[in-house]
Formats: sequence, structure tokens, C-alpha cells
Amino acid sequence: DKAALRIENTEIRRAGQGFAVGRYPISFFNVGTAVHSYVRGNSIHHTYNRAVSIHGTTHLRILNNVAYLNMGHAFFIADGVEIHNRLENNVGLSTVSSFSLLMSDQQPATFFITNPQNTFKNNRAAGSDGHGFWFSLSDTPTGYFSYIQTCPSGLPLEEFKNNVAHSNRRDGLDIFRKWIPSTDPCLASENHKEHDNPWLKNPSVPANIENMVSWGNRRSGINALKLGDVRFVNAKVADNQGVGIAISELGYSASFTSTAISNSVIIGKTDNYDKFNTKSTSATGNVIGLLTPKYDGLVVSNVRFYNYEQTAVAIYSCSRCNVETHEGANTHQFGKLKFTNVVRRTQFGEPRNDIFQDLDGTLTGNGKGGWVTPQYPHLQVPECKLNSNQYDGLVCSN
Repeated sequence: DKAALRIENTEIRRAGQGFAVGRYPISFFNVGTAVHSYVRGNSIHHTYNRAVSIHGTTHLRILNNVAYLNMGHAFFIADGVEIHNRLENNVGLSTVSSFSLLMSDQQPATFFITNPQNTFKNNRAAGSDGHGFWFSLSDTPTGYFSYIQTCPSGLPLEEFKNNVAHSNRRDGLDIFRKWIPSTDPCLASENHKEHDNPWLKNPSVPANIENMVSWGNRRSGINALKLGDVRFVNAKVADNQGVGIAISELGYSASFTSTAISNSVIIGKTDNYDKFNTKSTSATGNVIGLLTPKYDGLVVSNVRFYNYEQTAVAIYSCSRCNVETHEGANTHQFGKLKFTNVVRRTQFGEPRNDIFQDLDGTLTGNGKGGWVTPQYPHLQVPECKLNSNQYDGLVCSN
């Protein structure tokens, strides 16, 4: 604990060696507690193997650095045992794919995160060949520290706030494959859906992604595969070529009381859109604001949608649904919505069996307790009116 390494106001260029693990421009390897150490105010550019690597180290400060044209993940948290490190006010630009490191480095992240119990504040990630920020959380640690008894995919978040990602070839923020923050991280099981209220014995722990700004990314602003109680608060996404926010799968925390998008702005196109995008790559060929998950439970509150015209759609279902095996009737709740310059508010993808519940009338204009759902003959009742152009289905009163 008493030793210290402090690297400050230094230019590092043409450093690092491909095909060589550990040959990084700046590397903290198996240091343990580094409470007296920091990497601050440095320029790390044109490197061949990352920028800064944190491996088996805790309580390190990575502050006010600029990384540019680094091959592979730039700010790299390695094996999933690294906790209580602070990465603040860093800028990463033009992170480059590498075929001499890990498989994941072929689609690199400027900030590669294998343990959520670290702090990420006021960072910028732009122009990566892959992702801006990537939570890659395994069930157990990997590599050198695979013997450690901890479960990164079930750990709570320390802090993720005021980060910006733009102009990345894939996602501004990607959470892959899963994140189920729980009281007992190692009991955060994918078998939750097979039991009634399994989180009563292992309560979920909320993880707030706060003030995320993500724009001009080729695939999505925010993308998440499998989530427990992860909440996106005050997010701002715009000009993303495929999807603004995409969540693929819930069912790992209590429905309608946990996973949420709140106090956020989702913009299809601004005047800057054509500067970043030339061709849509979304599954439907359209620009999508929010892509809803399979399984019940997403709550969307106080969200404003802007500029979804022509073939674009503000809210689309259903992400990664299997047409042949999916049970369907996913229900998601919406309230305090605002639509400006939006032609189509909702659209239903196959297997067309979702239910969007309107909590206060701001989705449907029909007052509290309305519904939007695809059209089927057995649903054609007096309370439901077909509105194909605006909702791609039936709009039902309470």
C-alpha cells in the first residue's frame, strides 16, 4: 500500500508490442492496492497495444489523459477482479482494431470494462472501430485471476456518470452479454425466469447509468443484451444510425419496478445526421428510437422523442425475439412521454405480440390505462380502434 507510481504530463507514442501480452504503453499488473498511484495528464498516441492496462490492481486513479490511435482496447480493465479504480476526465479517440491481441480487440472499445465496481465519470470516447464503452462482464474472472471467487456479471455498479460516446462504428455504450446486479452476485442466475420471484431470496441491486450522451454511432447509442435492475437515467441519444436505445432481454429482476429508462431524450435525426451516416444498418432498415426487449417489465418514464419521420419509428418491438419459440405478450409500461415531429410512435416486429401499456395517456392520447397492441381479429372490440399509420396496431382505451 505504501509504494507509489505516478506518471504525469508525459507523452508516450509508438509504444506497445502486438502479439505480446503485457507489453502495453502503461501497465499496472498485479499491483494490488494502488491508492497512492495515478496516471494523470498524459498523451498516449499511435500505440501498437492499448493505452493503459489495469490488471490485478485496485484503487488506481486514471485522470485527465488523452489516448489517440491506439490498437486494441485503449483504457483496459483486464480480468474482472479490478475494483475501486477511478477513470475520470479521460478522452479516447480513434481506437483501432487489432488482430494481434484478444478476439474482442477486433471490435475494440475505448473503455473496456470487466468489473462494474469501478468509477467512470466525465470520459469521452469517439471514433472507435468498435464501441465507445463496453461492459464485458463474465460470470467468473478470466485469465491470470480466474481462480478468484467473485462474479463480475452479478456485481453492483460503483459509478458511471456524465460519459459521452460518439461516432463509433458499433455502439456508444454496449452491455454484453449480461449484467444482473444482485445482493449475492454469484447467485445472479440466468434461471430467474424459471422460478417465482427468485429475487426475494437474492434481491436485485439498482445500477444507475447516469447522464449518458451517445450520438452519431453506426449501430446504436446504447445497447444491452441481458439486464437485471439496470436503469438509464437522464440519457441523451441522437443521430445513431440504427437504434437510439436497444434492450434485448429482461426477466432477471422484478418486472415494472426495476429496469427503466427515465428523464431521457431520444432523437432520430438532427441537422448533423448526414455528416455521420450514409446508410441505415438497423434490422428493419429504419431508424429506431427505442427497441424494446423480450419478456415483461421495462418502464419508460418522462422520455421525449424527436424527429422520427417517414419510415422511422420511435418505439419498436421486439429485440432478438425468436418467431418460432417466443411465448409473447410482452408488456411494457410507458408514461410522461412527449413526441415532437414523430410520424409513427410504435411499430411491432415479429412475432407481433407485444403490449404497450399507457400509464397516463401520453402514448395513446386516450387517457390513463390505455393500450397499444398488434391487430388480431379476437382483439377487435369497441374499446380498440385500428390506427395502422401512427401505431401499427390497435389503440385501446381503459
